[in-house]
Amino acid sequence: MIAIRDGKLVVKDDEDFVEVYAMDELVPLGPLDIRTKEPKDGPNPREPKNKPDIPVLDLHAEKLPACRRLPADMILACQLDELRLFLQQMKRDKIPRFRIIHGIGSGVLRVEVIRMLRVQGFKNFRDETLDGGSLLVERK
Repeated sequence: MIAIRDGKLVVKDDEDFVEVYAMDELVPLGPLDIRTKEPKDGPNPREPKNKPDIPVLDLHAEKLPACRRLPADMILACQLDELRLFLQQMKRDKIPRFRIIHGIGSGVLRVEVIRMLRVQGFKNFRDETLDGGSLLVERK
């Protein structure tokens, strides 16, 4: 949802995360149409073709409801808890391939993700993107 209230732009995502911007903080890039658009049927042209639907865990704090409002010093522990639960589910459900998005950042989360993958017995994983922001994990 996008709305203008009291002279401020309010953006609310599907997980009820709300961001509010003062109008003077915005930089116009051209005409702006904020009407809700209906999703088009069919495949998304921006998605790569032949990309299989596999489970994805996005560890960005703003994407994890349990982590988004925590103080900075508690976010990493929360992200690792979410990762542990996700890996348990992947093992339990015998999912052969899945993706973990850790982002680029300082690299601390990436190191911890790789450590946890190895501890949990996942040995076959690789960078999925050129920037190194996600890992593709495959079980043999």
